Amino acid sequence: MKRWAISLVMAGLLAVALCCLTVIPAAAMVEPPSPQINAKGQVVWEFWDGAHERVYRWDPKAQTAVTISESTYNCEYPQINTKGMVVWSGYDFATTLWQIYRWDPKSAKATNISKNAYNNENRAQINAKGQVVWECYDGGYAQIYRWDPKTAKAANISNNNNTIYNYSPQINAKGQVVWEFWDGVHEQIYRWDPKGVTPEDISQGISANRNPQINAQGVVVWVARDETLTFWQIYRWDPKTAKAANISSNDLWSNTNPQINGKGVVVWKGYGFTLLNQIYRWDPKTATGENISQNSYDNDSHQINAKGQVVWASDEGSGNYSIWLYNPKTGQAGLIWP
Repeated sequence: MKRWAISLVMAGLLAVALCCLTVIPAAAMVEPPSPQINAKGQVVWEFWDGAHERVYRWDPKAQTAVTISESTYNCEYPQINTKGMVVWSGYDFATTLWQIYRWDPKSAKATNISKNAYNNENRAQINAKGQVVWECYDGGYAQIYRWDPKTAKAANISNNNNTIYNYSPQINAKGQVVWEFWDGVHEQIYRWDPKGVTPEDISQGISANRNPQINAQGVVVWVARDETLTFWQIYRWDPKTAKAANISSNDLWSNTNPQINGKGVVVWKGYGFTLLNQIYRWDPKTATGENISQNSYDNDSHQINAKGQVVWASDEGSGNYSIWLYNPKTGQAGLIWP
C-alpha cells in the first residue's frame, strides 16, 4: 500500500487509485505491485496471477485495467513513459533467458526488443522518445544496451570489451545515459551522450559511487564516498562546468537514494545519530540542503515532481504508515494521508 499511495498521490489521483486496487485480488499479489504512473495518469504494475507474473495497464479514460503481457513468461519491473509506451523484463521459460519487452499503445502489442542469446536484466528504463536502456550480461560481464525506435535495433553503448561490470542505467529525454560501473577496483559513474558517442567517467577522483540519476538538462546526481569521507554523501555533476561537487556535506552516517527533477532540485534520504531516516532537499537557487521531514518517524520512498513538491511515506510503527507532502511555496510539509 505504501508504494501505491506514494506514486499516485504525486499525480493527484489518489482517490482513483484506491478504487483501482480492487481490480486485482489481494491474494494474487505475492510481492508489492510496484506501480508506475505517467503524466497522463496511466498506471502500470506487475502482479502474480497464480501461475505467472503479468503486467497490467490502467487507463483513466477507460477506467479499466487490462493485461498487456503474455501468459507464457514472467514479467517484472514495468516502466511507462509520457506517451503510454511500456517496457519490462520478461523471463522466457523456453530459453531460460530474460528479455526486454516493449508495448506500444498504437498497436496494443508487446515485442521483444533485446532479441539476443544473453540475459537482459531487470529495470529497463524508457524515455519520452521511446528509447530504452538496460543491463545485458553478454558473456560473463554486464554491459549497457540501448534500443532506438528509429532503427528498431539495440546496441552496446558501454562497449568496454568485457572488462567492466556496468549497472543501473538511467536515460533522460535527450537520450543521454548514465550508469554505475565496477572496474575491479572502484565503482564509478559513466555518462554517454548520443552526440559524443564515447562514454566518459564523470566521477573521477571519487572511489565509491552508486545509484546515478539524470534529469532532462543532463545534470547527474549519485551517492558517493571517497578516501577522505567517512560517510556516504550526495554528489552532483553539472554539464555546464563538467565538474562534480558534494551537495549534502553533512555528518550523517548515510545519504542515499537521490532523486532530481527538471529544475535541478534534489531530494534524498539521510540517516544519522537519531537512528531515523529523514528526507532532505537541495535547491540549486540557494545551493543549500535542508531536512524537510523533521519528524520523529522513519521516512522512506520519497519522490519529487516537476514543481518541486515532494512526497514520502513515514513509518509510525506497528505497521502504520502516513503520507506527507512538502510544498516548496510554503516551505512546509503536511500530512495528506490518512
